[in-house]
Amino acid sequence: KTGYYLDQVENRRAAAAYMKGRRVLDLFCYAGGFSLLAATAGGAREVIGVDSSERALAMARANAELNGVSNVRFVEGDCFRTMDELLDDREKFDAIVLDPPKFTRSRQTVDEALRAYHRLNRVAVDLLQPEGILVTCSCSGNVTRDDFLMMLSGVAQKTGRMIQVLDQRGASADHPIATNCLETEYLKCFICRVV
Repeated sequence: KTGYYLDQVENRRAAAAYMKGRRVLDLFCYAGGFSLLAATAGGAREVIGVDSSERALAMARANAELNGVSNVRFVEGDCFRTMDELLDDREKFDAIVLDPPKFTRSRQTVDEALRAYHRLNRVAVDLLQPEGILVTCSCSGNVTRDDFLMMLSGVAQKTGRMIQVLDQRGASADHPIATNCLETEYLKCFICRVV
């Protein structure tokens, strides 16, 4: 893996279309792919990218500098802890991107992974302004699209907020799905409006 994750190229472009004038939080931002496109092509007002890897954030900062992007800042931190701190500080965002690493490598731990996705998305919904945009991704091949949608439904019930799926996406076209190995449909990306 290069750190840019080419399987997300089209998803970044699609997400950027919803970012104009918004305050954006990009969690698990790694080298800043979603952050930088939201800040530039997306026209976001402000972007905060968070990742636990200082090495990845150094790449993100270098990418921002190379592209003359000034409306984005990158913060090192555990994303779960950072979200809790932002919630405690009563911070609000107009858009949140969740692109965490794989939470499970086997069917045996799917329930545990879904609990982690639920917690992540629940706190994100609590951090979103009404009519906010949630871009939520899973690269866990053992978590199916239906599993992920059911998790989002549970988040909506728990938070009392309506989550409307505006766009369902997967990996870019250069990452085809093999019909004899359905785990190759590993990437799920949902662009949602949270009412």
